[in-house]
Amino acid sequence: MKTICIILLAFLYFSSPSYGQLLRSVKEFKEFEKRPLLVVLPEAKKDKDSTFIAAIRQNIKRNISSYWQVQKDITYLSPEEFQALKKNKRRNTHAVMTFKNLELSHASTKGNVRVLDPTSKYTVFVMDLGLSENAIYNVYTYRHNFSSRAPSEADMAGTLQVVQNIVRKGVKENEMTSFPKEAKVNAKKLSSLTLLIDQQQLEESITKKEINELYGLRYKIVDTKELEDAILSQAPGFAYVYMLPNSTSGADLQLQLVLTTKGSEVVSVSMPPKFTVMGNHSGSKIGERNLKEYVSYIK
Repeated sequence: MKTICIILLAFLYFSSPSYGQLLRSVKEFKEFEKRPLLVVLPEAKKDKDSTFIAAIRQNIKRNISSYWQVQKDITYLSPEEFQALKKNKRRNTHAVMTFKNLELSHASTKGNVRVLDPTSKYTVFVMDLGLSENAIYNVYTYRHNFSSRAPSEADMAGTLQVVQNIVRKGVKENEMTSFPKEAKVNAKKLSSLTLLIDQQQLEESITKKEINELYGLRYKIVDTKELEDAILSQAPGFAYVYMLPNSTSGADLQLQLVLTTKGSEVVSVSMPPKFTVMGNHSGSKIGERNLKEYVSYIK
């Protein structure tokens, strides 16, 4: 029994398919790249949400214009306009990117089986990528969760670049991105970068002395605005921590990617276990274990 528990804990720690989900074959990325892009913008379901959703739509448009380079031929549609494509005889003409809020059920572990709990719900803002002939039936190739229902400009910019890198790797190497593998390949780059740590993301109990001892590389503790300015301007020479929620646990469980501010390249990763001997680590804050893991890939 002890051996089984150890194996299960190791599986929960090292497996990462739920952080950015490949829903169909990675080969579809090649076809996705060739086609013009339809971007389906979120729509307010209630009048009180109209201002909130309008701001998100503008955020999406601005950042796609600035950072998305897979396609240049881009058309924006409402969900209703997109569904009207079902009437077209030729449906296999476009790549599709959609943004929407989803209400999902939390998952729990019973024995060694993951079970959805319909009584425990959470809402997540997601980006889906796919091919038009499948997407009109709500079948997508890839799903990426945001850490907030209202992503900031910088979060949108970083997410678009992370997803863009995933698409390009799929096209070039015909495989899904593994964040730990990317970290191993790029780890040495972290030594030449200054890690910008958002004060709001840092665990309150951590001192600068502890950061120096645990991380040991150049860093700077900054406010959210300074960090977002560096991301949006793609300032060279810096890295930052990007939070990626688990698809079945929402914000309760987050993967931490260390990305370059220029191009959002993965240079390290901290993967939170769902369960450990000492309890549950959510990964939503930068703690001692995360700081140690950031530098653990450097050989």
